[in-house]
Amino acid sequence: MGFDLRRENAHLSVKIPDWISLLMLAIRYGWKPAGTKAPADFQGTWAGSYTLSAWQTVGDADSRRLARALERAMPDIPEHDATPRARRPGFLERFSGPDGRKRIKAVIAFCHGGGFRIE
Repeated sequence: MGFDLRRENAHLSVKIPDWISLLMLAIRYGWKPAGTKAPADFQGTWAGSYTLSAWQTVGDADSRRLARALERAMPDIPEHDATPRARRPGFLERFSGPDGRKRIKAVIAFCHGGGFRIE
């Protein structure tokens, strides 16, 4: 299970725990979420959530700010796999090692492409 991040010519699937951890990591590194735009068919009050798969939209500038915050985190993410040593891995340990760093780099690259839908 996960979130599908989509724009007209790009798609990225992200596991739910990874997406939530990436959002929290980005906030820790200075991202100030602008909030998402409600899906076209939504009625009522929209809270701007990034953690629903409701076809809400992340704006261009917000997406790029998210990417830059995650880039700022990269030097602090261990290149070796630090999860076996951590009793309760934090955000940095979660993305440590080659596989974790590859996952975060994919999100960074995707977010640099501009706005997207969360499905």
